[in-house]
Amino acid sequence: MKMDESGNKKTLSMDFFNDLIRVIFQLESQYRYGATARIAGKAMVEGLAHDLKNPLAVVHSCCQFLSEDKKLTSRAKENVQWMRENIDKANKLISQFLAFARVRLTFQPIDIHECIRKACEITLLSNGNHKILFRSQLAENLPAVFGDYEKMERIFRNLFLNGVEAVSEVSPEGRVTAETRFLSSRNMVEVIISDNGPGIPEKIQGKVFRPYFTTKKTGKGLGLYITRHFVEQHKGEISIENRPEGGTKVSVRLPVFLETKNP
Repeated sequence: MKMDESGNKKTLSMDFFNDLIRVIFQLESQYRYGATARIAGKAMVEGLAHDLKNPLAVVHSCCQFLSEDKKLTSRAKENVQWMRENIDKANKLISQFLAFARVRLTFQPIDIHECIRKACEITLLSNGNHKILFRSQLAENLPAVFGDYEKMERIFRNLFLNGVEAVSEVSPEGRVTAETRFLSSRNMVEVIISDNGPGIPEKIQGKVFRPYFTTKKTGKGLGLYITRHFVEQHKGEISIENRPEGGTKVSVRLPVFLETKNP
């Protein structure tokens, strides 16, 4: 364990994970150099992330064992708890990396409404302390989209989570709304996730999809970048803008399922 210039504790493991993040985005920035190199690079990252889970599990178990030692001082218990929290954060980052590095997708017809509902339920369960009102305006007879269910769910979980975090400042009046509609002229389904939070300052609107860019004190700047990556994997589009009445609106447009479509 070491101290940074501001006196905050940092672990060597978290420094390593920050380096791992940089490696991943360096690999992604080389996308145009060829499919073979891209797949090999992502496979390497995926293997590394999998291997890191084992030592982290061991350290987490040791922390659990130490926390049960009645001889520990209150300061020592505080440090052990701090270590466990950072291990959990590291595991969460690894899960994000694995999702990002996964090369093969399982394409299938997807009921986007079912995917949205599940993502909403998970968001509500994981953010029970937020008194946020979720609303939905779902179009009838919406055609199925063509995609990987797991990645699709992650897209909407990330967007719902962003909405919850944005409106937490205006709780209990905070609202997050999901709307769907069929764009018949483009054979696409559009999903709009909006909130009544403070919106995005105009000077940073063009930066929100950049890796590492964040305005959150505890954020890593990965959520929207990875979300856009997933949308583009599905040949879709994503955009974000401020609503005239206040808050933010994110639009995701995805191709509908066609019988002749191939992954």
